[in-house]
Amino acid sequence: MNNTKLKKWKKENPNKVGEQKRRWRGKHDKDILKTFNKWKEKSDYREKMRKYSKKYHEDNKEKSRIRKEAYKFLREKIINERGNKCEVCQNTPKKLDLHHTEYRNERKFILLVCRGCHMKIHKGIIKLNSLEGGILDND
Repeated sequence: MNNTKLKKWKKENPNKVGEQKRRWRGKHDKDILKTFNKWKEKSDYREKMRKYSKKYHEDNKEKSRIRKEAYKFLREKIINERGNKCEVCQNTPKKLDLHHTEYRNERKFILLVCRGCHMKIHKGIIKLNSLEGGILDND
């Protein structure tokens, strides 16, 4: 039975679908419960995962801090270069975002935009004509 026929059959026979699900669960619930209980008994696995997670977060705390500082530095540099205003609507809001037209940290691929324009760009209301920013087209 192909996918479209199956969908059609399910729409036409909701009672039979429910009955099939109940039969399947009746057969497999015990197996699922056994598997879950076996996993639950392996507390050493859960403990290993907790330790790994804790170590991962401790190891990456410094990387995350450095990344945030680099972003702040780049943002301040672009604001100083281009002025404290949105490059789309020319407003001067309290907070400006960086919109990457390409995901490179080269300044020519980054637009300085207010939150409203940033949201409109991501929703497709404002479309970018050029990958290097600056040239915009409003719909």
